[in-house]
Amino acid sequence: MFIKNRFFNFFLMISLMFFSCSKMEKTKDNLVQKTKEKTSKISKKVWQRGVEKVFEYSTDVKPSKFEDVFGNHSDLGIKNQEGKQIEYIANFHQYFFRYTAEKDKILQFLNRLKTSHPEISDKKYSISNEQIIDEKLKFISIKFPNIYKKLVFFREFENKEGLEYYTIDRYPYSNIIIYDKKNDIIYHFVENYQE
Repeated sequence: MFIKNRFFNFFLMISLMFFSCSKMEKTKDNLVQKTKEKTSKISKKVWQRGVEKVFEYSTDVKPSKFEDVFGNHSDLGIKNQEGKQIEYIANFHQYFFRYTAEKDKILQFLNRLKTSHPEISDKKYSISNEQIIDEKLKFISIKFPNIYKKLVFFREFENKEGLEYYTIDRYPYSNIIIYDKKNDIIYHFVENYQE
């Protein structure tokens, strides 16, 4: 009987040790998996923030004029000009202009811009609304708040009513025209995609 009890106790201890080791192994595996998942999430966040910072610090803002993009066209009668160029990495540019001019002359000029890709370019300007420019400005305000602050001169249209909106894409230029008919002020947004 003593041997039976001893064998039973021995078997019980071995079983408990095996069960404990198995449970410890499962706990260890769960802990390792959770650690891997958390490390992966943190790595993704760090990578994303790093990319955003590189993008932000490599973005340059400088004064610009209509002529810098489209050349000198004195026949357009552009006056009281103010503008900024935002140069992002990968040779992508955005321009924000505010000037006084005749809307029809500007729209006809944009219609006649030469394009290297007529198949993806508009033939003529179209009437639009504020949604497209709102999306562009919202992106800048979220991703580049310091740049957004520098566009105060351009954003003054946001507080005005009765504006007319036009768009025309003539590759490599995408144009949004916001026209204030009360005083002939044009808010002109240009994106330049380089080939």
